[in-house]
Amino acid sequence: MKMTRREMIHRTTRGAVALTLASNLETLRADPASRRFKIGACEWSLRKADPSCMAVARQIGLDGVQVTMGSVGNNRNRRQPEVQRAYLEAARQNGVEVASLALSETNSVPLFSEPRAAI
Repeated sequence: MKMTRREMIHRTTRGAVALTLASNLETLRADPASRRFKIGACEWSLRKADPSCMAVARQIGLDGVQVTMGSVGNNRNRRQPEVQRAYLEAARQNGVEVASLALSETNSVPLFSEPRAAI
């Protein structure tokens, strides 16, 4: 089988990329205790804007969840101590972490089109 130089370079490059990605992606399939980093998701990506997002995270093998602070519409309810306790208890029961907090309310004032954004 005759191969042009262009085909050889293309096949070699694809093979090298495949080998590189295969070794890097192995970390994602590793046991959580042996991974070099933790994997999480935002609660709205899990389609659960309440403490039940922790159970969903556990079911799909995540290490943590980014929780939103809430919005003006729900009085930023994540600031309320009883809501915080519910999230922390759900995280403990499911063996996942509250990885970070999202300030999603800032999305209601778009920087480009809203004059209040500069203020």
